[in-house]
Amino acid sequence: MSAMPTVAPRISQLAALKALGLVALAAFALLLPLIAPDAATTNIAVFTVMYVGLATAWNIMGGYTGYISLGHAAFFGIGGYAFGLMLNHFHITAGYVPFALVPVAGLLTAIFAVGIGWIALRTRAATFVIVTIAFMFIVQLLAENLVTLTGGGAGLSLPYPHEWSGDFFNIPFYYAMLVLAATALVLSWWIRRSKFGLGLLAIRDDEDKALAVGVPTRAFKLTAFVISATLGGMIGAVYGYYITYL
Repeated sequence: MSAMPTVAPRISQLAALKALGLVALAAFALLLPLIAPDAATTNIAVFTVMYVGLATAWNIMGGYTGYISLGHAAFFGIGGYAFGLMLNHFHITAGYVPFALVPVAGLLTAIFAVGIGWIALRTRAATFVIVTIAFMFIVQLLAENLVTLTGGGAGLSLPYPHEWSGDFFNIPFYYAMLVLAATALVLSWWIRRSKFGLGLLAIRDDEDKALAVGVPTRAFKLTAFVISATLGGMIGAVYGYYITYL
């Protein structure tokens, strides 16, 4: 009984330290371009937050459900190509305006993910891994052979923001990637603490038992798959715009 009053303050102190650490990390991430504005540092920062977002997006499917998808790079590419084709088809000039199309690229990626997930998630374990790898290679072959659409081996060029020069060039892309990474982290945190997240974890632990107790496993798996792919597609869109060539 005497241990209880001691444990409670420690838990509250740890929670306060955790919250303080998160605030400090968020402040550092927001102020990084002011602290170290040189192009080398901001370039590393762009790719760092990009991989944070991609890892978090993948974890929503692979980590929570236990379904290991090795084909998520395809959604990254679909988002990039969808974004580039929109910019070129609608003759949108470089600058801040193209960033408004990033959610559209994510929506187009989600449409592909629904179709692929509907088929792939009929399988389990190693079979699912093989199906996702096959999907990735199919997308790669399509990108290389649909020359009139993707440019094939010559690639697809995206508009280059000439007005962003020197050390400033990386900064808009850094903040775009940071927003997407933060979105993925917040969404993952919310899913983990929701009934939907509990259902995903139940699928990971024992899918048959989860189905037996009323968890709509197919719907939950497909939803997680689409959310994960959509985030990857949006990050792929910003990446394509950043390197200006696919």
